[in-house]
Amino acid sequence: MSAEKYQANRGEDYNNDQASDSSKKTAKLAAKGAADYFTGGKGGAVVDKLADTKLGNDILNKAGKAIDQNPLLKKAAEELDNQGALDAADTAMSAVESGKTGGTSQNSGIEKATMDMSKSKGFSSDVEGKGDGNSDGTASAGGDVISFTDPKLPIKIALGVFGVFFLIIISFLVIISGTDENGTDPSEKDENGNSQTSSGTSCIYNIEGFSTGTHDYKVKIDSANIKVRLLECGGYTPVSGEELIDFEKYILGVTYQENGGGPDEAIKAQAVAARSYSLSRPASMGGAYGLKLEKEGNIWVLQLRACTNDQAYCDPDKGCWGGARGGEGGTIHTGYDPSKSWSRKPIEADSKVRTLVAETTGEVVVDSKGYILNTAYRDTDQNAWNAMTNFNYKQILMQHYNNTKKIGARDIVKMNCTYEDINGGGGSVGTTSTGSFANWKQGDSAWSGIHLGSSSRTIGSSGCLVTSVSMLIKKSGVETKINPFNPGTFVEALNRNGGFDGADFYWGKTTSIAPRFVYQDKMYIKNMSKQEKFNRIKGLLEQGYYVVAEVKGDTGQHWVAIDGIQGNDVLMMDPASNSKIMWNQYNPVNTSTLGYYKVS
Repeated sequence: MSAEKYQANRGEDYNNDQASDSSKKTAKLAAKGAADYFTGGKGGAVVDKLADTKLGNDILNKAGKAIDQNPLLKKAAEELDNQGALDAADTAMSAVESGKTGGTSQNSGIEKATMDMSKSKGFSSDVEGKGDGNSDGTASAGGDVISFTDPKLPIKIALGVFGVFFLIIISFLVIISGTDENGTDPSEKDENGNSQTSSGTSCIYNIEGFSTGTHDYKVKIDSANIKVRLLECGGYTPVSGEELIDFEKYILGVTYQENGGGPDEAIKAQAVAARSYSLSRPASMGGAYGLKLEKEGNIWVLQLRACTNDQAYCDPDKGCWGGARGGEGGTIHTGYDPSKSWSRKPIEADSKVRTLVAETTGEVVVDSKGYILNTAYRDTDQNAWNAMTNFNYKQILMQHYNNTKKIGARDIVKMNCTYEDINGGGGSVGTTSTGSFANWKQGDSAWSGIHLGSSSRTIGSSGCLVTSVSMLIKKSGVETKINPFNPGTFVEALNRNGGFDGADFYWGKTTSIAPRFVYQDKMYIKNMSKQEKFNRIKGLLEQGYYVVAEVKGDTGQHWVAIDGIQGNDVLMMDPASNSKIMWNQYNPVNTSTLGYYKVS
């Protein structure tokens, strides 16, 4: 398949784990320039060797990420790389080094570098999105092209790049010196020195409001990082020695403490009720006793009392001790202590409570407006849940908060969450498609000969991406402007609406045919482990995205449509084979890029 238009934007890095290739290359070039400057032209070779080590690669990656975080520098790095200038400047710098250190003719090295640069397309005076602007996700070179005729120009460019990015390297050294002894960036810690980075469960909480059933509280919270600060029973004062707690861990601890011995479905009902109640409690209390859900720095902090005045919490990993379930003035404290009058052991790793609570991760009770309900409860309510043995947890909650409490419970919704399966499997996300579209092939004679844009390439030869996207449009069920809809009619409509530059597909042009099927972004996962790639794919699916994956990497290029997750397998709809399990058909090492859409 031909190189898709996405390559023009390969510097984008959604997950921020890896720097873009262009920025990393720029950082290396700057490091070589600095090394040559301070060593009389002998240090660049050392940088080349260090870059091949794990430490050197990690350093360059972090420097590249610093460039990625500055839109102007990132754009400049991408454009230099797209036009071949970075490689040519590197060649020129090496030629200068060889001229100074190895007796090789400096001029001949420069001539070679100049010839290499003459093969590039030149610099663009601007980068401009085509079609629908930013939503298209493509870029093209425009403006005047610089002619590389000056034999000294490679050296000028190398020194120019070094001059621009030298301060970046200095800034990077400051970043390195600022990490603590464990390699953690201090900016990733809260005011108490606690790490703000959590492992395991990760949820993005998109909250529009809360409701008590009689009063609404409209808010706007969009957070992937909610922490809980425990307060003394009297409120206001944080419990001494307690760190901020990941919200989902807090829900596990509350469920364990409040109703951990109940029937399975009642335990799950407890977890969902506790989650909804926790988030809505500060609003329903008007901030009394220091209760709050507010942003502190780059995280949202939820303050609740560590007893039945709000909810009793027992640390699931350390156990706890306190008085009278932590209520009536008895704040619960972390740590199992059998000498105390009331004490509870940590939850065992294979406990059913952990499994049951994990099955409800991110789920909350909402009303007809989508506002999270204040699902208050007492021991009498918990006893009622435990007695409802013929109901599942969702039925328990709907019955209790709609019919019994009458606060307008309408549904249970799940926030956008990814988490590690405690049994080691990937769980199940999405469903295997069974419609005829799941078997569309780019080589189908009904459309294989249709050309992509104005190019000589066809769906049959180069249409794996558009075929994969068409399968996902059909899978999503959105309305389209063409009938019938299939890869052939899709490409013909794209051709009428400027959907290609040559044979290169404009991602955002799907809306000209399926207005609600909207391109979101790309994620570059080439250098990740198989497990990391699996987690990224699963996370996107759990957030409701429709995903295509490039599965051949440097060995070629081929796109497939992701159909779902089953256990540890990624299911696909492949426009070139009948295989349904992606990494049985294609080596996971070569899965390099994800593109994803969402129904508007």
